[in-house]
Amino acid sequence: LETRISSHGRVAYLFAPEREIPADGSPLLLVLHGCWPNRTEHDMAQNAYSYRELSQQAGVAVLVPFALQHTWDFVMSQGRASADDDFLSFAINEARSLHHIDDSRIAVLGFSDGASFGLSLAVANPDIFEAAMLWAAGFCLPEPAPVRPGGLP
Repeated sequence: LETRISSHGRVAYLFAPEREIPADGSPLLLVLHGCWPNRTEHDMAQNAYSYRELSQQAGVAVLVPFALQHTWDFVMSQGRASADDDFLSFAINEARSLHHIDDSRIAVLGFSDGASFGLSLAVANPDIFEAAMLWAAGFCLPEPAPVRPGGLP
């Protein structure tokens, strides 16, 4: 199952497993890209679709959002901007409303700038992110704007 989520010029792709979903819901993996200049809409779709098979094989919902610019505004502003944070909250909540997600099994995966953003999100939101898988993070800001999916404790 595939869904394209968009808001205010930002886009995310959601891939949900087609197999039977456990009673407590599917885990959700949030995938954050690194700095990516000169990307096209086609590049973004190809990148996102590379996670479709993972979703099916592992039985995990995979959410692949894209920054409006070449990297996350959180990274470019050293934690002061929040439009990407707001979009991530929106996209996670959309995933939760469209599919039965296990809120206790949300993880973030990030590379480079996405790893810095993901690390900062995970450190600031340990009640939301059960795990963080990060490669080549450049920094962690201890208090980014919390991502608060509606309905989570």
